Amino acid sequence: VEINPLVITGKKEIIAADAKIVIDDAALFRHENLKQQQIDHSLHPLEREAEEAGLSLVLLNGEGDVGIICGGAGLGMATMDIIAYYGGNTANFLDTGGGISTDKMAKALEIVLQVPQINGVLINVFGGINNCFNVARGIAKVIDDPQKELPAIPIVVKMQGHFQEEGWALLEQYPGLTVIKEGCLDDAVKFLLASI
Repeated sequence: VEINPLVITGKKEIIAADAKIVIDDAALFRHENLKQQQIDHSLHPLEREAEEAGLSLVLLNGEGDVGIICGGAGLGMATMDIIAYYGGNTANFLDTGGGISTDKMAKALEIVLQVPQINGVLINVFGGINNCFNVARGIAKVIDDPQKELPAIPIVVKMQGHFQEEGWALLEQYPGLTVIKEGCLDDAVKFLLASI
């Protein structure tokens, strides 16, 4: 709760002249009556779509051309830093969070592919909490969907962790994808930037 300004009258009365209340989304399940009031009208339609799917998306300055999907906020920030270090410019920040499902990964890729100015996508997942095979199946689901016309841009996948071999084997069936298996994030970023 923010009260600003707080007025003390000449009669020593205290008046909240203006106030704002922000409700934590994590508490909304306890307050069904407030859900409709909680809509943030400042969100871009893609950000709202991501939020409804349980994903965290932030569209950046509008000048970036690299779309990113990462399995964790820290990994996402590190990915953005390395892209900038090698001269790239990130278009968005999308954090899948932990325990990603096939459908959630597919939705993440569908959303990032709608960012108008992107010329390439980097998917960076460490399979500690996330299952690399689920990540791969989500990516494959989008590519295999006959209803979707995918942009002709490079997609680089850097994922390591549990079920990585199964995930790599699945993604290697798609010639349009590049899977960075043994290299580091620098290798994935340099490859993507050289491809766009």
